[in-house]
Amino acid sequence: RGPFKGNLFEELVRASDVFGPPSCVVLRREPITRRSLRYDPRIVIGPDWDFFIQYAEDTTFGYVDEKTCLYRVHQTNISVSVGLKKRAQYLALCREKAIKTSSFSECSLDTRIFVFYDLLVHLLTGYPDRQNEIARWDEFTQLPESERARLYRLMASEAIVDGQHHNAIQGWLQEASELNPSDRKNSLLRNLYKISPWLCQQFLHLRRMISGNASRNQHPFHDLASG
Repeated sequence: RGPFKGNLFEELVRASDVFGPPSCVVLRREPITRRSLRYDPRIVIGPDWDFFIQYAEDTTFGYVDEKTCLYRVHQTNISVSVGLKKRAQYLALCREKAIKTSSFSECSLDTRIFVFYDLLVHLLTGYPDRQNEIARWDEFTQLPESERARLYRLMASEAIVDGQHHNAIQGWLQEASELNPSDRKNSLLRNLYKISPWLCQQFLHLRRMISGNASRNQHPFHDLASG
């Protein structure tokens, strides 16, 4: 994506690929001191992304079309050495903090859905209590019912593939059904899961295998676009 300039809050909330290496970014001191902005010590992966989101709430950016730094990736890079599960937890915290900014509600519906999808369907898979807590946030309940239903269905699909959290799966499929009774995909998934969780899991595995080759060349959030 990019290059970008101007008000970049929504672009930063949407994804962390706005700037590239943080060493390429020069920030003004005044907004930082005025708002007492600090790096969050809880975040090991994504602290710059989180900081830039907070910074971008009330300031703008310019763009210089020049090569300003070289960035080397090696095996001791923190982004390489941290395990995937721990990495997801750090990025989830970045997402959660972005949602709770005062400007998040001003983002487009598409961006807000995108953020909740990444958080609930990808980053927090395997943590149903946390997923349920976030699904009660005002920022989530303000999404259209059809979109919330789709997110619940996708959350359930991920958990079914993982073969765990039976009670959470049932609850999410029920929520999806109540929010959007006309969703045929959810009806199929819910009925198949009622008949046999194992059969439903195999169906989803097969579906992913069939679409796997095409998915490799698609946007990482293509399943959100396809519903």
